[in-house]
Amino acid sequence: MRVFVCVLCVVWSATVLAAGTEPDSGTKSVASPATGKTNETADKPQAETQQPKIAPNPAPTEAENLFLDRLMRAESGGRQFAKNPLSSALGPYQFIESTFLDVVKRNLPDLAAGKNDFEILALRTDYAVSRTVALLFTRENAAALAEQNQPATPANLRLAFFAGAATALKVLEAEPEERVTGIFSDAAVRANPFLAAMTARQLIQRSAREAERGGTVTVALSGRSPVSAQQKPRIAVRCNLQLPSCRKWLALAEARLNARTGPLKTAAKASQRQP
Repeated sequence: MRVFVCVLCVVWSATVLAAGTEPDSGTKSVASPATGKTNETADKPQAETQQPKIAPNPAPTEAENLFLDRLMRAESGGRQFAKNPLSSALGPYQFIESTFLDVVKRNLPDLAAGKNDFEILALRTDYAVSRTVALLFTRENAAALAEQNQPATPANLRLAFFAGAATALKVLEAEPEERVTGIFSDAAVRANPFLAAMTARQLIQRSAREAERGGTVTVALSGRSPVSAQQKPRIAVRCNLQLPSCRKWLALAEARLNARTGPLKTAAKASQRQP
């Protein structure tokens, strides 16, 4: 009797297991081993489920990378969560909300897809994303300057990044001693109180100092850099740029590098005078 009962148990178990593994004619949800959550697109090709690409095309030149490094130091000192309490500016490159949303939605549709404005704006504190957006914005500013016969020098691009291309052009074309309060909006002056006492000449000089901090860079950021700029070595930063000691070390390292590469700077300047 016991043997007969055991045989029945085995037969019943095999029947249940077979029923449980029978293929379903409908779509099944697959549980993720990592999260335990179901994923109905787990069987899709990897190309359809990978993260959106944000790499700019073409890739940044040596001159552009150097400009972006200095721009970040000027804007935030390299602080990831830097915030201007007087405006919506946030992140390493201090993007205000309207500018960041505009550049991302026009140039990085894959990144913006499926995200609301709040989620897109949160990416301002992502170093890689904000740097890419800063590069795209800088290239647009370079084109806007060129259309008005203004050279896309680091100083002019720094001014355009801060003020926007349209306002930057007004500053560049203004009388040197004209007060910039008549050029910027009231809201911009409130968000940047130092503008209240500045002339056009002083703001242009300030932009030049911030763009050329640690040495003079005069190559125009328009596509390909002169050979002299491409050959200039870069400094590997292995400390935290949020720390004053790290920024001081970097400034000294750049000064030493520029002292050794004087001929390269001269060659870069000469290339700007070529027709």
